[in-house]
Amino acid sequence: AATAAAATATAAAATAAAAETSGSMDQMEELLAKARAHVNECPLSALGGALVLGLLLAWLLLGRRARAAESKLKVKLVNLEVDKTNQKVVHTCSISDVEDAGKIVYCRCWRSKKFPLCDGSHVQHNKLTGDNVGPLIVGK
Repeated sequence: AATAAAATATAAAATAAAAETSGSMDQMEELLAKARAHVNECPLSALGGALVLGLLLAWLLLGRRARAAESKLKVKLVNLEVDKTNQKVVHTCSISDVEDAGKIVYCRCWRSKKFPLCDGSHVQHNKLTGDNVGPLIVGK
């Protein structure tokens, strides 16, 4: 009985920690209540304690997997350094610019030191990230 009580106390502490990282406290309390019921029914206190801890570990792992999936969905910044003081980065060109130059090559990876023009920085970006971004080429 003492081992089962210790396991239940350990599970309660784990529940509080787990609630901070995944799921709601109500869900954690429900899980803990089910685990306590199994501990009380189990004639072997060690087995009951192991069951409580196993259920809590499963809950934590499922929460971690859900958080990992959620973090993959978060949008990452594209523009890391170009004109960060402005709310929006806008550049324009005219038809005469293209006619005078024959073609203009614009950066689409946001890594160019000559932004908005391409300096080939996308090549290194693609190698590092596995991306496949390239420039926008405007010609006549």
